[in-house]
Amino acid sequence: MDNLTKYIEQLLNDKGLPELKPEVHSQLVDDLSGRFTQLLNRRLIESLTDEQKLELEKIIDEQPPDINKIQNFMAEKIPNTVEITAQAMKEFRGLYLGDQA
Repeated sequence: MDNLTKYIEQLLNDKGLPELKPEVHSQLVDDLSGRFTQLLNRRLIESLTDEQKLELEKIIDEQPPDINKIQNFMAEKIPNTVEITAQAMKEFRGLYLGDQA
């Protein structure tokens, strides 16, 4: 189980959902993982300067897109990814759990 799945599983536990059918549980994990990934990507991109956003856009628009090149660009341009990720996790937890956070 990867770290993202562990994080999502913990959110589901903290939410106190009743026992779900395995296929429903799996779909919920997939959905929440996708939503978290979108939030994290948004926060990472927001941390870029306007010039860096244009650079990233050019890399993404290459056909076919090179995921390694995108990851290297993000790692090079965003030195505080750990902090941004932690903050995004906290934000997502608050959004998902609401008053339970």
